[in-house]
Amino acid sequence: MLQLLCDPDYPITPMLQLLCDPDYPITPMLQLLCDPDYPITPMLQLLCDPDYPITPMLQLLCDPDYPITPILQLLCDLDYPITPMLQLLCDPDYPITPMLQLLCDPDYPITPMLQLLCDPDYPITHAAAVV
Repeated sequence: MLQLLCDPDYPITPMLQLLCDPDYPITPMLQLLCDPDYPITPMLQLLCDPDYPITPMLQLLCDPDYPITPILQLLCDLDYPITPMLQLLCDPDYPITPMLQLLCDPDYPITPMLQLLCDPDYPITHAAAVV
């Protein structure tokens, strides 16, 4: 993460502006991102895109009371690609829905349904769009 932030070609992104806010605490998400063993994952690349805005999903992830949940561990996996599900969750117009609140519950496990939704070959179906 630090190597990425210190790249001279790395712009001031919305994510960086958020992280550099003096009122922004050391959250579980930030601790994870700052782990020296934490690689540049597809999720991190997306979050660090200069065109990626501060979405409801990002605000939730950056909440100091938001723990490292099973869904976050999955999203931050190096082998986890930018799936249609992740693109939907990261859409700035996608609100904090009851479904997202459930997925982000620290007691909510990686269920077969979640594995299906997070499959890179699983499209945004009518069902996924509704939830």
